[in-house]
Amino acid sequence: MDPLDSPARHHMTRVLSALSPNTSVAAARQLLADQHLSGAPVVDEQGRLLGVVTLQDLHRTPADLTPGVARYRVLHEGQPLTEAAIPGASSEGGRVEGVMTRDVLALPTDALLREAVRIMVTREVHRLLVVEGDRLVGLLSTMDILRALVPDRPASPDQGF
Repeated sequence: MDPLDSPARHHMTRVLSALSPNTSVAAARQLLADQHLSGAPVVDEQGRLLGVVTLQDLHRTPADLTPGVARYRVLHEGQPLTEAAIPGASSEGGRVEGVMTRDVLALPTDALLREAVRIMVTREVHRLLVVEGDRLVGLLSTMDILRALVPDRPASPDQGF
């Protein structure tokens, strides 16, 4: 069987954590900086995908906000986060829900890798969020696809974005 004809769920990296829409902008900046990340998915308390926030989003003013596709990485640890979970972070400057990108590229778990590749190439992105219904369950990156095409290479551990 051609690996490109296999479902995304067989190759995705499981998402271990994400930001809450109520996370303060300051706390999100602090967390992403501390973890050397460029962004994170945003989910509600039931794990439903709401959007994605990037460092670029977190440094924009409301006048700078324009619709677009976010480019992002996943967080590595923890539960949905608020400023209380990040030492030294303040709740000033608004909430993640006010600056996140709501129109994100997502792929259902049963979508074939071939479809993921088509989307990545046409939209010029390196990562797609993977959803089951409206719940965020994983991330499929170009590296995950390359691993699928080289079967003797060990699988990546679940690591988040």
